[in-house]
Amino acid sequence: MVSKILDHLYLGDAVDAMKFEGEIICVMQEIPKFEKEKAYWIPIIRTKGKNPIDWDRLIGEQEVDVTALPHQLDLVADLIDKNIKQNKDVLVHCMASIERSPLTIVYYLHKRKNMGYNEAYSYVKKIHPTASNRLNWLNLSYDEVTS
Repeated sequence: MVSKILDHLYLGDAVDAMKFEGEIICVMQEIPKFEKEKAYWIPIIRTKGKNPIDWDRLIGEQEVDVTALPHQLDLVADLIDKNIKQNKDVLVHCMASIERSPLTIVYYLHKRKNMGYNEAYSYVKKIHPTASNRLNWLNLSYDEVTS
């Protein structure tokens, strides 16, 4: 089910992406065959040696590991901001909208809306109850998470 996070910003899964009418940002490891042609693809967690890259739709690094995660998340945040400024609806999705896409939205809220990580996670969890807390993927210090 699509969850409205902010005006023009939505969180969902792969099924939601097939029906969504606005801009789509896929943060899955690999872009699904059923993904709409106009979707942006920014894998936020990718292991080396996976399937070939779809270069025409990839934004960011070819081989992304956890150390590059903040860079990839910044690319997503830039893309969200760009589309929202143009009054376009944006859906951020992964396969099940449990880990990658909620983490992406939490990061966006922290960096662009000045929420603390815990505050942002709690906000997303309230709106999108299936979201899992994956802040540990960011390798944050305790102070960064609690501030």
